[in-house]
Amino acid sequence: MELKLDRESDALVDVVLISAGRPEVLVEEVALPAGERVVPVLRRPDDVLTVKGPVRVRAFANVLWFEWDDSAGARLVGGGPVRLVVTDDSRFVGLVVEWGKQQYDEFAAQFSRS
Repeated sequence: MELKLDRESDALVDVVLISAGRPEVLVEEVALPAGERVVPVLRRPDDVLTVKGPVRVRAFANVLWFEWDDSAGARLVGGGPVRLVVTDDSRFVGLVVEWGKQQYDEFAAQFSRS
């Protein structure tokens, strides 16, 4: 997974999933806490942050959830439709994207056929 950051603001502007296993497609919704208002800064020498290792993808009815490290005890940060999953020791271990019914249905249909 590659995350593109704006060089000046460090805002997350693009996410590219290069490779992942088959996603889990679940029908239930996940109750998301409001999330903390403070978002950790993801500074890197260039404008692309590369996540290595297996990426777990779970499609819930209301969110698409990506995890690439142990997230036990992690919390959500950010208040918009995209939130970061961060551990107490400030490791960035996941990304959560809220979506609507249409996006979920289209995504789920791709994996129910195969």
